[in-house]
Amino acid sequence: MTERPHDDRGQASGRPLPGGAPPDPPRPLSFTERYRATPYGTPAPAPPPEHGGGGNRSVVILGVGILVLVIAAGGAAFVLSRPQALPPPARTADVAALRGQQAIQRFRTWVADTAGVTFHLHLDETISAEALGGILKGDLDVDGPDFAGTIQFTDGKIVKAGDVVLVENIGYARLPGKGWVQSPELVPYQSPDPFTSIDRSEAIYDLGLETRDGQPVHHLRISDWIFGDPDVYLDFDAGTLHVTDTRFDIWVTEAGLPVAAQLDANLNAEGFQVEIPVAVHTVYTLTNVGGPIVISAPVGSPAPSASRAP
Repeated sequence: MTERPHDDRGQASGRPLPGGAPPDPPRPLSFTERYRATPYGTPAPAPPPEHGGGGNRSVVILGVGILVLVIAAGGAAFVLSRPQALPPPARTADVAALRGQQAIQRFRTWVADTAGVTFHLHLDETISAEALGGILKGDLDVDGPDFAGTIQFTDGKIVKAGDVVLVENIGYARLPGKGWVQSPELVPYQSPDPFTSIDRSEAIYDLGLETRDGQPVHHLRISDWIFGDPDVYLDFDAGTLHVTDTRFDIWVTEAGLPVAAQLDANLNAEGFQVEIPVAVHTVYTLTNVGGPIVISAPVGSPAPSASRAP
């Protein structure tokens, strides 16, 4: 038997050998041989679409939409989860002004309820004028329009003092050591209640919080003369009075209840060749505000026969 010559080239190339024998199967290429001519980084070809030409585009659009929804939902959750911005805190001045206005309104309400206005009043008034004037002091219980207590008026060197009662528009007076008599004019100058005229819409200003006798109070002010005809108020016989300047200060609690007041007024008495300046300074101190006060006609007083004008 003749040995068949071996041809490496034929075996490697897969070509037929001489004599008609079938070629050996081709040798597998190594990794290096298979990818020697391939450029680095070349992307693999995209697979053919399965559902027409727009399949991949639809998938991309759907994916982008889902991504947008997820981002939007996450952003909304982030915004909603953040603490919402609060309004700026109220300034101290604004809060104080509001509390002052509330105190003024409560004070007006208290004044308007004449049936419920009760207090004990210490009155100290000084009227100063050239060669004229006087000092009025009083300690009185007040129940709406009625009052009872003691007064003392000093006119120069003359001192007038006594007990007084005004109830149901009937006035009674008693001098020291004397009996009760009816008196149409109890107080020489004015009603002891300084708030009877504050039932309209006079401008009341809040000057801020202060401390009186250890308690916080609102300092209120009325810059108008609210006491009616100054001649009737002062019973001044030195000529017609004209108010030139006035300040009525009132100190009230947070509930609008007054604890003190002060009147300072400058007036001119006309009717003479020279005008006479008149100054009024009155201090009111209130206690037992809203307390149970009952005023009745004095025992042993004469039967009412005259009424005092309201």
